[in-house]
Amino acid sequence: MSMAARDVPAAEPSVFRRLQVWSGLACGLFLLLHVLTVAALVVAPDAFDQALYAMRRLYRPSELVEALLVWTPLALHLLASWAVAAERRRAREVAIPSVRWLRLSGTVLLVLLGVHVLIARILPALDGYSASASYLAFAVENWWWVVPFYLLLAAAGAFHAGMGAAVALGELGWLRAGARARTVAGLTWSVILGLALLAGIGRVALDAPNMDPSYYSSYQRLYERYLPFLHARNPRVR
Repeated sequence: MSMAARDVPAAEPSVFRRLQVWSGLACGLFLLLHVLTVAALVVAPDAFDQALYAMRRLYRPSELVEALLVWTPLALHLLASWAVAAERRRAREVAIPSVRWLRLSGTVLLVLLGVHVLIARILPALDGYSASASYLAFAVENWWWVVPFYLLLAAAGAFHAGMGAAVALGELGWLRAGARARTVAGLTWSVILGLALLAGIGRVALDAPNMDPSYYSSYQRLYERYLPFLHARNPRVR
């Protein structure tokens, strides 16, 4: 039998590739919790706040736990992804379309996620409180770009999580299917995640004008202090 005819075992994934897979699954689990929380907006703003409080007790009982469960997997996923991309460039591998789309969605997600973390996590924490349905409604009422921003964030996040999960589970052998079936599964999961996020975002956008503005003055002072260039001026603030 010639060398060309022999079965050649697939190369073992590198350490960085394994790290990319496992850290990606950890990030995906957090995203799933986040999606369930946002979807609670469909029920009522109070349901969103209650779900958010319950989820935070799981992944953010303290800043240290949050760093270990959320920020560490995210940082490892970014570093591992960059290392894997560098490995593939050195090997002159040609990325298949699904991989190129994953890279693109990941890049978009990284940029938008940075803005989201600044506005929804860091900024409220500077004054000692957390984001809520009222906080989101204040932003929706103030700036036209907030809803399109979150729709784009939802699309990038849903696609990257759904397709990434299909690829990762396939590589681990937990999703025993061909490439086409994995793509279909990934797209299906992406659509489900995206619709859940769309429902929540749409509900807060529709309900924002009717939201209780009791805390709006606090939010406005917060933005004026730390992000004055955004010109937070809500007409319902007294």
